[in-house]
Amino acid sequence: MIWVTADLHLNHQGILKTCRKFNSIEEHNEYIIQQYNSVVGKDDLVYILGDCLWTPLAKGADLIKRLNGRKILVLGNHDKGNVNEYKSIGFIDAVPSPYFYSRDIILSHEPAFEAYNNPYAFNVHGHLHQSVVDLPNFINVNIELCDYKPVSLREIQEKVRQKTISRQESFGKEWYYPFFKRVEEKS
Repeated sequence: MIWVTADLHLNHQGILKTCRKFNSIEEHNEYIIQQYNSVVGKDDLVYILGDCLWTPLAKGADLIKRLNGRKILVLGNHDKGNVNEYKSIGFIDAVPSPYFYSRDIILSHEPAFEAYNNPYAFNVHGHLHQSVVDLPNFINVNIELCDYKPVSLREIQEKVRQKTISRQESFGKEWYYPFFKRVEEKS
């Protein structure tokens, strides 16, 4: 199974000011780990779309290792380590954002401009804690909006498939049509 989630903010004391659900960072961390592990299996693959851990990385390694699955970090604005540092604490990889998962799904921390006004691309992102981009091809998987659980990529792909069918552009209305010019054949 493949999952996506964003903005765990483990050990980030400041998150308690905006997310008033928790009385302490320890309570925050434990709840996130419990919710995450309630859906993610040991062999599952999880894309964490940024802002995962807020401490010197070595101090948070035990928290990352408690999260089930094989984890890939799509770097966010608060992720300051390098690939080798993230691998040393339990990630199988760390990749820059945006990450092109497939021809029609972009995984990113912040909403990706590459999906703006593009009927062929869907952006699965985080960063916006209690907000959404009000466009049909942006899907915010911030943990605060998803019951603090990762979301199945299969579920997202089904939503994308349904929306893509209805968003196909007809010839002459594609984004590039104003720039379309026939090339004259050479004799």
